[in-house]
Amino acid sequence: MLDHLEDGIVVLEGGVVSWLNPAATLMFPGVADAAGRPLLEMVREHRINALAAKALQRGQEEAAEVGLSISNRTLYVRAVPLNAGGLLLLFRDLTRFRHLETVRQQFVANLAHEMRTPLAGLDLAAQTLADELPAEGDARLFLNRLLQESRRLQSTVANLSQLAALDDEGVPVDRAPFDARALVEDNALKFTNEGEVVMRGRSEGNRVEIVVSDTGPGIPARDLPRVFERFYKADRSRGAKPGSGLGLSLARHLIELQGGTIIAESTPNIGTRMRIRLPRGSLTSA
Repeated sequence: MLDHLEDGIVVLEGGVVSWLNPAATLMFPGVADAAGRPLLEMVREHRINALAAKALQRGQEEAAEVGLSISNRTLYVRAVPLNAGGLLLLFRDLTRFRHLETVRQQFVANLAHEMRTPLAGLDLAAQTLADELPAEGDARLFLNRLLQESRRLQSTVANLSQLAALDDEGVPVDRAPFDARALVEDNALKFTNEGEVVMRGRSEGNRVEIVVSDTGPGIPARDLPRVFERFYKADRSRGAKPGSGLGLSLARHLIELQGGTIIAESTPNIGTRMRIRLPRGSLTSA
């Protein structure tokens, strides 16, 4: 069974390779017979050797994503200590996955770039027509809907452009004072037809916590783990409000870029709470 796994498996005993499966042999070309040889001689990658040494030293599992310069492969490596000083190394080939991820990122960036010009032209044409039409009537109704949808598309394109920049790590971190009230002028108000929206902030040692709570429809438990995924929309919990499903994904990216975290807590028919934790520090640009 181990011989037919796609994941590579290597067993170390006494600092040398004692066994490996065929998948591991394919991941490291040029290794005809690795048994009895040091790990570094087999993998030819110091980061993998260092990961194995760290796992043995600490006596606990260690993992990392490693790019192989010789074969241009990307591997996810897990080093698991065994009894009597042995070590199990597991290798998962992420090369194709990372390639597809790069293609997706490039597609999103190109799509957002190409859509900007026609959408701007559509919006300009609609605004020009608006100046010529009477304030009432069916034509005005349809034109207003056209303007509304055009601007909604432009907002989606702007979000896609920002996500593409975040994927490409092209967004610089700019730390500066800001008006915290702006945090509640988004989805918290959008999905709260009645009740209240409350924002609280407090310091916790070297971190600051900001909590935004609403009394909206809430998010079902089955949807809560996925609300930060791109384009994910739980219509039942969002009250069928229009949106691209990108807002929370963008929020998470931007907060994590600052070294913070965001989690969602929600109870259906009671409300939702977004808990944001950010590191405290001097207000300097980076």
